Amino acid sequence: MVQLADWLDRFSSALALALARVEMARVPARLITGILDTRAGRVGRMERAPRVPGVFALGELERWRFVPPKGYPLTLPFGGTGKAGKGSVIARAVLTGAVLRAYLATWSLLEESELGDGRFEVDVPHVIRDLYGVPMYREPKRGILRPPPAHERTFKAAFNTLQSIQLEGIGDVTLGDPKLGRQPQFLITCMNDPKGKTYHHAPIAMLARDNFVQVPQAVLRLKADDTALALGIANVWHRRVGAALRVGNYRATLQQLADAVGEDAFQKTRDRGAPAYFRALADRLPRVMREGQLGDLHLEGEGPSAVATLTPSDALATVYQTFAKPRSPLALEVEATAKPSRKRRPGRPRRDI
Repeated sequence: MVQLADWLDRFSSALALALARVEMARVPARLITGILDTRAGRVGRMERAPRVPGVFALGELERWRFVPPKGYPLTLPFGGTGKAGKGSVIARAVLTGAVLRAYLATWSLLEESELGDGRFEVDVPHVIRDLYGVPMYREPKRGILRPPPAHERTFKAAFNTLQSIQLEGIGDVTLGDPKLGRQPQFLITCMNDPKGKTYHHAPIAMLARDNFVQVPQAVLRLKADDTALALGIANVWHRRVGAALRVGNYRATLQQLADAVGEDAFQKTRDRGAPAYFRALADRLPRVMREGQLGDLHLEGEGPSAVATLTPSDALATVYQTFAKPRSPLALEVEATAKPSRKRRPGRPRRDI
């Protein structure tokens, strides 16, 4: 009976984990961090990038290369002349909520394909109806169900934008590797297939998928304007969920949380004023977490110094359950000894003091 009870307990845990994973999309953590940093204006440098021969008509688009301090270079296209301004402003002109939601949808489609090599197919009605949760409407003349035209146009425009954004590296995964080549890679590439169009994620992104953020599928059903904030919260959980599960929650000031989720708080407080911005953020955060099934948030106080207490949802707690286990001293010692020591720069030897 003891063995049976133990088996049932392990079986129920495995079943709960499997069901929770079905409701998640796995997105490379370092790529999400790079995109959010770019949107927030945390870029080390911003420069004009050379045009891509044969991809865009001459004079049609201008391309800017954004390099956040931690790397993850992204090259973004802009219509017209694209005046250079604050990085976050012009980056958000391309990395809109609709584009981020479409990109998240491609990772969900990759999960559905079960191919594991980066290939996936795009069925627009399926994306809008099943992933975005938008009801279909019946055409008056032909009487068939189809996505609302406005949603269809928005998704197609966002998906086309993804195919024009270039990626040069994510963390340790950079160009120059024999498997990757030396040319920048597009986030999404269309492949010719006898059965129809097939799309492929950038090989760099696939190699960086060993470290991924778990994003609930409910985030796709949020409004496009809330997608960036929801991805930022999911990214915070990826980094903080271990400690949160051990103590029951994660606490930070509203100012710290705004920076952690990728908000350009400095620019927005200048544009709208600190009281108005933080009041609006305090209203949005609990709603986005609740509707996106990211957990619950409780605020104490007002303004940037308000204390936010975040609790992960049951699904996130399930998929991240291994993060809650304390690491053994032996494992920490092995990891410390496995890290290569940094070579000292050549020059005069250090003198003992």
